[in-house]
Amino acid sequence: MISLSVYVNYFIIPTDDTVSIVIPLEGSKDKFVITVGRNVAILTWDGESSTPADVKYVCSVDNEEEVKKNRLNDGKADPTGRLWSGMT
Repeated sequence: MISLSVYVNYFIIPTDDTVSIVIPLEGSKDKFVITVGRNVAILTWDGESSTPADVKYVCSVDNEEEVKKNRLNDGKADPTGRLWSGMT
């Protein structure tokens, strides 16, 4: 019989919205591109602490009043490093 142990580290980001994408940032072991609602941010996290060292918001999408309820819901980076995401 094979026994597997799964260890999951997590962190807390103070936000009223959903974190939906977490992608490691190339060339950095402690930085991740994340999406929070309609925002894209760079998260600095050591993988151990329960709070990130820094969350720097870099852009926001769909800022028009009629689509403010939209949010980034899934995505990934393509081979050239571009972020692709869908919205709901």
